[in-house]
Amino acid sequence: MENRLSNALVILVVVAGIIALYASYTLVFLGIFARWGIAIVTLILAGMAIKRIKSLEGGLGMYLLGTRAGISTINNISKSHRSFWNNMAIWGVVVGFGLLSYPLLKGRVSKKLYAFGMFSLFVMMFFVVPYTGSALQFIHLSVIQNAISSASASHASGFNIVGYVIDGVSLVAGFSGFVFISILYNAGNILFGIASYIASGATNTGSLTSQIPGVAPIIPGIDLPLAAGIISLAILLIIHEASHGVLARAFGIKLKKVGLVMFGLIPFGAFVEPDEKAVNRLDSMKQTKIVSAGISMNLIAMLVFFIPMMLMGVYVVPGLYAHAVEITSVMPGYPANGILAPGMVVQKWNGYNITGLGSFTTAAAGDFPGKVVSVTTNQGTYDIKAVASPANSSVGLIGITVGEPLSTTASARALFFLYSLFSISFLLNFLVGIINLLPIPGFDGWRIYKVNIKSNAFVNALVAIIVIGLLINVLPWLYV
Repeated sequence: MENRLSNALVILVVVAGIIALYASYTLVFLGIFARWGIAIVTLILAGMAIKRIKSLEGGLGMYLLGTRAGISTINNISKSHRSFWNNMAIWGVVVGFGLLSYPLLKGRVSKKLYAFGMFSLFVMMFFVVPYTGSALQFIHLSVIQNAISSASASHASGFNIVGYVIDGVSLVAGFSGFVFISILYNAGNILFGIASYIASGATNTGSLTSQIPGVAPIIPGIDLPLAAGIISLAILLIIHEASHGVLARAFGIKLKKVGLVMFGLIPFGAFVEPDEKAVNRLDSMKQTKIVSAGISMNLIAMLVFFIPMMLMGVYVVPGLYAHAVEITSVMPGYPANGILAPGMVVQKWNGYNITGLGSFTTAAAGDFPGKVVSVTTNQGTYDIKAVASPANSSVGLIGITVGEPLSTTASARALFFLYSLFSISFLLNFLVGIINLLPIPGFDGWRIYKVNIKSNAFVNALVAIIVIGLLINVLPWLYV
């Protein structure tokens, strides 16, 4: 009876938490920081309540969900296909560190596996990673989505030296080089924008508002769709940590605990706790395999989810939309900001009837800087003066992104949910995989560096550089 009562109370807490998260998601007028605040407080309170009701380990809204069944499952997996798990872990190091993986591993990798890893890196960099922009549509941060639109337009407009430099660094240093140089490049842009603002006597506000944060909290129900976001997080965390456990067991290391770390209602992390003293007694190659296994599996999962995402994006998703045009975001610092809002349906543009993205593109093609654009929506008509596009000074923009709204039929909603699940899983597995390559204490990359590089001074210098770069990447949230 007592167990039933506690389960009922947990369900009540979960339902109340979901309602509060959904409310914070819809209250867009509060601004992103207020909505994040509501979400975080909701998650903390829900976590504290669930921890107390079920007498779980944890604190500050976090609690541990552990199971012995997980250990037996990992034991069984580790006993089969050992060559696959060993090769998969080293494949992840090659993809993660590119050409530099060979000297990093001191040549202890077969030439065939090294060549396959480099081939995989090339394919992923040039034929898979470019489609992360499609998945980023599900991250509801207008400043990020607008950056993607501007970057796409800039890339399409001509030669992009920065892109070629990043591609070159990525082949030499793998995805670790990709994420490293991306963070530092964006940090440089942010510092340059701040310097320009100061040099202008605090008059050039555009140098600040045009900056893009390189770090953002991702919360299901706020920045991500709630259900698809939670499922995707759970999948990536479980496969990441379980892979560490499988390689540890393959080398005879006992596991103490396995489970999920929950923050309120969402998976915040997973844990597989091996005997660390026993792990440290292994040689550097075995330790590297254990540590890199999670990264490797996340990158494999990225490829697995990429295939259905692309197939649905080409053959299914186009038929799920209604023939209308809806404003999806409004860019900060542009004329439409504060006038138009996401969710408005565009009915006319400069007097032309809008029936879809094709007619919208045709109607907006004649906009130029200084032109007064007449926009008729389902909530009224607005006259807005266009400004020059940063990608092409002859093109006028009012600062909105648009899309076709999803059909309201149950089948369309169900299919789009699957598409969102595949897309978010593709994106998050990629992001978690490459971010874990960074040399930051607590990250897998830091452990790989420490095990394979004897110079502590070199590793500590890398840690300092990347931590400073990440802190600079947070700065735009203070003023965008």
